[in-house]
Amino acid sequence: MAVKCVMFDMGGVCVTHVQIGGAIARRYGMDSQALLEDYLGYDRPIMEGLIQPKEWWSHVAEKFHVDPNADPVCEMFHPQVNQPVIDIIRDLKARGGVRLLLGSNTCRSHWQTIDAMVPLSSLMDHCYLSCDMHLSKPDPEFFLAITGKERLDPAECLFVDDLQENIEGAAKAGLKTFHFQDTPLWPADWALRDLLGLPLR
Repeated sequence: MAVKCVMFDMGGVCVTHVQIGGAIARRYGMDSQALLEDYLGYDRPIMEGLIQPKEWWSHVAEKFHVDPNADPVCEMFHPQVNQPVIDIIRDLKARGGVRLLLGSNTCRSHWQTIDAMVPLSSLMDHCYLSCDMHLSKPDPEFFLAITGKERLDPAECLFVDDLQENIEGAAKAGLKTFHFQDTPLWPADWALRDLLGLPLR
């Protein structure tokens, strides 16, 4: 079945340098592993828009005895544009023939920061954000909700993500997948260009 839609992950694909836990731990003198373990219990509710990052930080401040008035999840978030992938999206848009979607786990503040840097909301035909959907990857329902909204057979959609667990969730939902990881022979963006039939830049 031909691909009618390409769905891109955001962090780790469209943008990089999105992991900030280590930087937060260093700034506030916390054990990074302890902070990570604590955050894992809150990640899904934050990504699904059920609680706000500041609410998690209030909990952290009490547990780790740090500044409760800080907002490091927002203030220390400084992603970088992955220009080769943005070029792929622009080339697909120029060529036409496929619907371009974003499917991302994100909180509202991080989305606003990224969309101000690189206008994904105008590059994509639609941006599906976990914080709006109240669903998150790798749950197969995340992907099925999107393909249902788009009136697409999941097999008509190619999903691009850097995390294996998200690739597996998409595959369970019936989507075609591309694991966005460099190999010793091919950078990930070159391999994706080859798969999509786009010339190398």
